Amino acid sequence: MQPRFAQKTNCNKYFNSIDINKLFKQPELARTLKPVALHGADNFYRGKTAKLIIDEMQRSGGLISIEDVHQYKALWRDPKRVKWQNYEIISAPPPRSDGFAIVQLLKMNDYLADQFADTEPQFCTIY
Repeated sequence: MQPRFAQKTNCNKYFNSIDINKLFKQPELARTLKPVALHGADNFYRGKTAKLIIDEMQRSGGLISIEDVHQYKALWRDPKRVKWQNYEIISAPPPRSDGFAIVQLLKMNDYLADQFADTEPQFCTIY
């Protein structure tokens, strides 16, 4: 992580070194999502959770205001479906790009599989 961000997030706490076969927990995220689960989306966009998120963002120099969050309207988009081998990959549609990135990586893996045939499994997992 970039040094200028190291003290501003909890990223290192959770993602710096994830141990194999160890239970991964994010209690802060659980405490954030529980009120949303109990009280619905209104809690996230207009309630205490919205205020907590905006307060933290503004302390960190963020540009989003409480008015921005109040005015946000979620749009339903049908998921993107792509065939890969014997599977159907279902992911978020554009404008998000993570689903396309996953499919690209899987297809690149197929294309380059021969080059990694003799590689240690740990390398492939980390790579």
